[in-house]
Amino acid sequence: MIEETRVLTKLIIKEGERVPNESSFPSLSLKERLIGFFICFIVSFFLCWVSLRTLKSDVEGIPYRFVYSYTIGCILQFIGTSFLCGIIKQCLNLTEPKRLFTAIVHSSAIIFAFLSILYLRNGILGFFFVLAQVSAYTWYVVTYIPYIPEVAQRVIKV
Repeated sequence: MIEETRVLTKLIIKEGERVPNESSFPSLSLKERLIGFFICFIVSFFLCWVSLRTLKSDVEGIPYRFVYSYTIGCILQFIGTSFLCGIIKQCLNLTEPKRLFTAIVHSSAIIFAFLSILYLRNGILGFFFVLAQVSAYTWYVVTYIPYIPEVAQRVIKV
């Protein structure tokens, strides 16, 4: 893992170039921040994968495990990005006009997924909010790719 981090670091910055550290962990080096990001990414990917594995058994009952583990995985994805760009910069990115609505939907879906599982004890409603999370997060990622949001909007209108 250390060697992969070195290779990735060399791809991101040139030798001797100074990289501004706007992350939530300014005392960490770029290498340590990349390791933190990858750990969060791997754990969140694992939680989302495990949640999908429990989905089959949860469909027969109430999908508490699926909703809970998937939502925790989404939160870890957000925490992982704070290792790279910082929570403040991430929140500023979330409030850009093309991402604000999606960020509100995604954040609300995370909150309501937990509320539906923990307080309402309604797994179907929780599952609905997970679908909202997936849709909002997908659109959020798409907004970072040039021209794709416009193309996707045209396709959806057709």
